[in-house]
Amino acid sequence: MSGYSVPVFLHHEGLEDVALLDVIELCKSNSAFKTGGNLFNIILEAAQGGNLVLRNNNSVADNADLCVPCNLTLKNIASGDFSGGFERAENFEPASAEVRIFSPAENEDANLRSVILIPDKRADSVEYIPYMKFLAAKGFKVYSGDFFVRDGKWFNSFADFRIFRKIFMRINYFQNPVKFEMQKEFYSFNSEREVKAMLDFVLKEQKSAAEPVFLAGDWMSDICFDDFASEKLPGVSGFFKLSGLPEYSSKGFGFVQQTSPFTAFFLNLEREPDLENLKIIVEKTVEAIPGGTDDTE
Repeated sequence: MSGYSVPVFLHHEGLEDVALLDVIELCKSNSAFKTGGNLFNIILEAAQGGNLVLRNNNSVADNADLCVPCNLTLKNIASGDFSGGFERAENFEPASAEVRIFSPAENEDANLRSVILIPDKRADSVEYIPYMKFLAAKGFKVYSGDFFVRDGKWFNSFADFRIFRKIFMRINYFQNPVKFEMQKEFYSFNSEREVKAMLDFVLKEQKSAAEPVFLAGDWMSDICFDDFASEKLPGVSGFFKLSGLPEYSSKGFGFVQQTSPFTAFFLNLEREPDLENLKIIVEKTVEAIPGGTDDTE
């Protein structure tokens, strides 16, 4: 960590977000750009609900195995907060929440089984794209949300702004990992509200009375997953903790071996050209979903 200033982190994180634009192709021409208040994280949104299709690109992975058939829809549910709820933002309205939805390329409009991913805040949805792509290719509709709301503060300072939050979360971790992990209960509180907001969004999106939703999450959501499991949260079929898997070596940071070489360097992780661990993690996720293997046969 020594010798690296905050501007260095800002420079690299900005480039990681912009890299998302390199891996999407517009299926429909009626689209609009939304900046959401972040010059480094331009969101390309289909104005009339058009889908974005992922294609292979070296900014996400150097291996063609990451090129799996799936669709990505960016939906800006933006305006709102946890206490009052969310509504879809009007064009060019600042966003407080962004949802990415991955679905199989062949049967995107089918009544698919849904999986919600809750990212750790040392990452965001971008770092989980490889995982979500492979899950979608297995026949699931995968949702992930990033929230930047007034009643969901993590720092209670300027570090809560979207261009800073992930950067300062990582700085805090690298400076003192033990102290960082002692705050897990606090992180769980906000993760709990994200779970409820995402669950509400997904249940409203479903076209009919579908099967219960399955939740997967990283380290920060572990405690709230345990609490929800004991309460038997309605509409949820089960919970899956990525942080408990031996194959998941980047706990709390997403799949940075494929998405963020700079962060992977600080974690002493090397890129996995064969994506073997990623594939094992996806298989274990599918096996944990009640009846999940039936969808992949």
